[in-house]
Amino acid sequence: MDGFGGWGLPPILQIIRTGLGTTSGEGLVLLNDTPAAAGAQQISPRIRWTGQGWKTNATAGSQTVDWIADMVPVQGAANPQARLAFNYQINGAGYQATPTMSLLNGNVGIGEVTPTTKLKISGVRGLSSEGQLWVLGTTDHAYMQIQSDDPTNKETGLQLVGLGTISGPDWTIKIGANSSDLRFNDGTNDTVM
Repeated sequence: MDGFGGWGLPPILQIIRTGLGTTSGEGLVLLNDTPAAAGAQQISPRIRWTGQGWKTNATAGSQTVDWIADMVPVQGAANPQARLAFNYQINGAGYQATPTMSLLNGNVGIGEVTPTTKLKISGVRGLSSEGQLWVLGTTDHAYMQIQSDDPTNKETGLQLVGLGTISGPDWTIKIGANSSDLRFNDGTNDTVM
């Protein structure tokens, strides 16, 4: 915020573009113009944010904390794809092998390099054995809502995969198309509640 919010400090870098109206225009471009080759994609220059955090364990002291964002080209058949990856490191120990978060083709991956669904979460459970996804209602009840855009013709449900596969889950909890019946399916049999 220094220099941009009226705190009296001059900005280190300030980009001003006037007259853009409602059309987006480039303000800052980070470019790697080296041509790619098969199996040799050319990553963009990264943006890095660096700060200092305090650790309380012995020996207490300040440590450097960094976040980075890069645009990572992904080789493709008809066209390459562009993945935006976010990652961090603590005290110069090296960035994580798997990005903390990735954006690819409109999909979001948390702990996932190439998400293939709108949201894919990969990783270990939390410290208190909570799940990878935790919905917490702080001043109200906690709900997770799943809704079809066409409930007359499409099912709405939740699939649980243990020993099964994504295409053949162990259990499915669903509301059938054009129905309000809650159905439990064990992979073979439907039980209507």
